[in-house]
Amino acid sequence: MLKLNKNFALGMMVVPLALLGLGVAVASSVSTPNTFVSGTTIVAADVNANFAAHEAAINDNDSRLTTLEGAGAPKETVIIGSPIGPAASQDFFALIDRSASFTFADVAAMLPRAGTLEGFSCKATTALTAGSSVTVSVVVNGVTQGATSLTFTSADGTTLKVSPAAPIVVSAGDLVAFRFTETGGTGSGGKLAPSLFYR
Repeated sequence: MLKLNKNFALGMMVVPLALLGLGVAVASSVSTPNTFVSGTTIVAADVNANFAAHEAAINDNDSRLTTLEGAGAPKETVIIGSPIGPAASQDFFALIDRSASFTFADVAAMLPRAGTLEGFSCKATTALTAGSSVTVSVVVNGVTQGATSLTFTSADGTTLKVSPAAPIVVSAGDLVAFRFTETGGTGSGGKLAPSLFYR
């Protein structure tokens, strides 16, 4: 058996805990099996058991963090368009801001990774004027995804509409934007704010 003075015994425990404590705090909790009192005799096996408990907790944290940081970790981004109100018979593309002259190439955002676009919705933040009809769609690589289209008229007021369309599979480098088409021949007067989950 080994007898240690107070400062040496505390030093043996505090240094490893300071070095390893960050991992413990992230995910796993740890219970130290043996507690030492100054001036008493400690057994090497008890000290080793304490180190083993902390090592197991730290290794568990490392495994959890590796999983979270891995390629399989879930990722989600919400793509939000600015509230927009088309003029009479306008057909244009937009994302963050718009001008009646904006084409798809002017505004499209490039996706940095493969994934899916889903949960397309649009909110009429201000009701459209009578006679106006505006269709909002998702456009990928210049192709309008017709199944996503949501059409608003003045009768919809300030409602939120959600597209039932199936997820759209996308690849890294694909381009995406929203399309606004006014077909009522009347300035919309309202504002439509689209959003989309990128997973």
